[in-house]
Amino acid sequence: MMRAACDSAPDPTMSGPQPRATLPLKCHACDRPMELPIACTGCHQLYAPAPQATHFDLFGLPPSYTLDESELRRRFLAASRETHPDRFVGRPDDTVRTSLELSARVNRAYEVLSNPLLRAEYVLELSGGKSAAEDKSVPQDVLTWALMTREELEEGAGADRRAAIGADVRQRYDAQAARIAELARSMPGDDAARRSLRAALNTIKYYASLLREI
Repeated sequence: MMRAACDSAPDPTMSGPQPRATLPLKCHACDRPMELPIACTGCHQLYAPAPQATHFDLFGLPPSYTLDESELRRRFLAASRETHPDRFVGRPDDTVRTSLELSARVNRAYEVLSNPLLRAEYVLELSGGKSAAEDKSVPQDVLTWALMTREELEEGAGADRRAAIGADVRQRYDAQAARIAELARSMPGDDAARRSLRAALNTIKYYASLLREI
């Protein structure tokens, strides 16, 4: 149940200030400082962000690959509580719809930002880099190695050999993940850095695929 004070307060999601990328520092309904950009933790008023608001915007975090994962988790849990549709049962349809939309966006934002590889992809996108669909480039030596490794696995490598291959692939995966983190921390970077990050993200998918097969 929402507090009675909020039941009679205007709903800024539906009227008054329109959704925008920069959301209020104080709640328009109860004048409390906003801990979250999308919901007042005091009176539970919702604020719908503009469609172009980033995943970082939803949690009030700077758009950077480097973030405090425990703080991200704390903000996600708070945002989940404030936007959960169960909180708005019996409220006007527009408010319920806003809750459903915000809850979905919060869940998707956390899914992306809590995963280092998805976060790197997202930071690259925000930096103007190409998507995997637009640029599938992978170093030729990686393609050749992956092809030979897969052929060896398919030809029935013994247990010891498979274990050795697995250790090699894991080492390559971990090294590539570290390189991705380093490049993502440098974003937006220049064109060369963005191309390097795109290639590194494409490459690690080959290692991940092989690890699943072993």
